[in-house]
Amino acid sequence: ELHSEGDIVFLVGPGEDRLRVHSLFIKAASPVFCAMFGSHFSEGRNLASNDIKEVTLPDDDYDALTVLFAIIHHRLDIIPQNLNVNQIYNISVLVDKYRCVEVVSFAGTNFAAYYWLHRKLPSDLQNLGYLMVSAYLFNDEAVFNKVTRNMICNHVDSFAGVATDLIDHV
Repeated sequence: ELHSEGDIVFLVGPGEDRLRVHSLFIKAASPVFCAMFGSHFSEGRNLASNDIKEVTLPDDDYDALTVLFAIIHHRLDIIPQNLNVNQIYNISVLVDKYRCVEVVSFAGTNFAAYYWLHRKLPSDLQNLGYLMVSAYLFNDEAVFNKVTRNMICNHVDSFAGVATDLIDHV
């Protein structure tokens, strides 16, 4: 529960894990949620009533969406301090999907940059590829530059496998 007075419960992923949020926060943070919970869609009708809306997001990653909604709800206290490359990637995909990169950047929680500043870059191309895509989706030019430079200068292997893997995930 990210907001005790939230008016929306998202049922996330195949397990339909519950995330309770407030529509005012997510609508202000994301044009996608603003449209989804506007008066033109069934999800947005009757939000002013006392009924809590349930919305299913079967394709989203629960942990990544929890982090994204924690940022949007100013609940930075519940964000894990040690995110791995895969978690950063999953968050960046949702940030892009819901078009709220400005909110994440403004919150000072640019995860790709945090990873770069506080950890050694991964040595394998696959994780570098995920970090590269995350930096791109977060609009972080500095991290994107450093990761791609590392990939080009320090690896002689083909990027074809990395590209195929990334395409399969996007």
